[in-house]
Amino acid sequence: MYSRDEDGEWVPLFTDVELESIIRSCNLAGREVDIYIFNIEAEGDQGSLGSNSTDEDYEEDEDNDSESDGDLSGLVSEGQGVDGESQGVDEESQGSGDEDVVQDNQDFNSAKSSDSEGEVDRCPTWNPNNLYDPNLKLKMIFSNKWEFIDAVHSDCVLKKRDIQLVKNDRVRVYARCKRVGFPWKVHANNITGEPSFPIRTYNSTHTCVESYHITSIRSKWLNGRYGYQFKNDPKRKVTHFQTELMVELGVNVTPHQAYKCKKLALEDETGNADFQYSLLWDYAQEIMRTNPGSTILIGTDNQHNGPVLFDRMYFCLNACKVGFCRGCRPLIGVDGTHLKGPHGGILLTTVGVDPNNNIFPIAYVVVGKETGDTWEWFLGILKRDLEIQKDDNMTFISDKQKGLIQAFQIIFPNAAHRFCVRHLYGNLRNAGFRGIAFKTALYKASKSTTKNEFLRSMHELKELSPMVSEWLSDKPADNWSKSHFSSNAKCDMVMNNICESFNAAILPAREMIDGTQFYVDLEKSSCGYRMWDLTGIPCIHAIRAIYCQRLSPEDFTDGWYKVDTYKMVYENPILPINGRDEWEPTGITLPLPPKIGRQAGRPRIARRRKSDEPVEKKRKRKVRPNLNPHKLTMC
Repeated sequence: MYSRDEDGEWVPLFTDVELESIIRSCNLAGREVDIYIFNIEAEGDQGSLGSNSTDEDYEEDEDNDSESDGDLSGLVSEGQGVDGESQGVDEESQGSGDEDVVQDNQDFNSAKSSDSEGEVDRCPTWNPNNLYDPNLKLKMIFSNKWEFIDAVHSDCVLKKRDIQLVKNDRVRVYARCKRVGFPWKVHANNITGEPSFPIRTYNSTHTCVESYHITSIRSKWLNGRYGYQFKNDPKRKVTHFQTELMVELGVNVTPHQAYKCKKLALEDETGNADFQYSLLWDYAQEIMRTNPGSTILIGTDNQHNGPVLFDRMYFCLNACKVGFCRGCRPLIGVDGTHLKGPHGGILLTTVGVDPNNNIFPIAYVVVGKETGDTWEWFLGILKRDLEIQKDDNMTFISDKQKGLIQAFQIIFPNAAHRFCVRHLYGNLRNAGFRGIAFKTALYKASKSTTKNEFLRSMHELKELSPMVSEWLSDKPADNWSKSHFSSNAKCDMVMNNICESFNAAILPAREMIDGTQFYVDLEKSSCGYRMWDLTGIPCIHAIRAIYCQRLSPEDFTDGWYKVDTYKMVYENPILPINGRDEWEPTGITLPLPPKIGRQAGRPRIARRRKSDEPVEKKRKRKVRPNLNPHKLTMC
């Protein structure tokens, strides 16, 4: 409230303290107070009511509100925010008539207070589980401003409308329709001294047309609602996912948003690559705890006192180590494969053959590059781990990886070495000897069990091309033909399919460590999730393991939940007694009441409720006046 003095200057009629006292008196009297802020124009000295200003004026006022409001910034209602920023209703929302407005914190504070009877929780609280089916309401309270922003974005995406945040700071968030001149808007300011954000102004009317291109849609929102599809099927095609989203939502989803949604979903499931490497020491400790006797070696690189970088890792479980030494034939397949992920790497594996001709993993290492040094390091630890004293009985089969032959000559100089015929034919084909005839003749020579049969097969190859014999001259027959194999291995394998099968089997696990799996022991009725251990009822992980064994979860439920146990609890009934007139006297001295006494003060009728406990409002009974006080039905 301003007036001109004798010199023509604008001066306030009341001080800040006097005006606040007037507002407080009106509030205590139960009266509503409307505050109007006038912007003084320099040229015409005219005041324009802020509630009637246009959207353009509103944006200009927001940019300069700290300078133009002056002393009036602290007089808007009861809601003054942190650092003197106004939490009251902004100029645009006052007096518009279409939207609902909450002007101060009194309603929110009274809604939370429940020490006395007759108060009720009038403000709905936002449930984060309803993010993808929001129902915004006036006075709805959010835990923080990020919940409010996410709810507004979700509401606009589902309604196919585009919005923008015209004000976004730590005490207020204002959003409105992106198209100028349309009424939809929502304003939220925090409650003084709390991070909570209630909706103070809300106009839910959308008069603009639906839009196909919504800029409010985010990959994070897509991940929260549809990310489970990639978690259930990591190989799901992004293009199909993008098409299904556009059909379901009716809005445009770019390929980049779809790809980023998949990335976020997989990171939520297993963590990013950097996080995975930070778990290596904990992972090794957990393996050593659950599988004593295993061998895990982790090498790091810390040159020039720089950051500690991962270099290599050796991994051999005790069960694999003991199982190979006890019952597997002395034949080991070695191979290397690339790791997926942003940091790359090479996985070197060793696989044996069990008595049923199935693959039997022995050990593996993760290194940066496949070189003679890494193979020599791997084979040296493997030889010590398997306690191989004489290597002349051992047989290895490989694809002639880079540096592997030199490593065998150093670590296993007397061991037999076989080459995979399939890779041998690949090299033959690359040398120019193409066609099914060369492949048939080479495979026939490799599968020959006698030397005479091998010579006849080599003669057929020479007839196809004399250059083939010259090309095979530097490749000894004891490396690729059964006719020259040693009989120590008791295995006639000529292809390294055991390693190829193992690499294919671990393909999903060659990316990252799964952080959501738990071990299940059906014999001990135990699960790593511990819910089964605590309650005695199989958890979801245990039920899945039970169903995999084609058993019934009821058979693994603890005995405390059995029907027989329930019957035992109520087997002995509580019998009735006679009235006190029929009681037999015992003759014991009668006791007197205890001297506890009564507490000071007036006794409470209603119990003291917690601050967060809602209290139902008691309806006051309306007393109707008696129009005929002298009319009596009885005398």
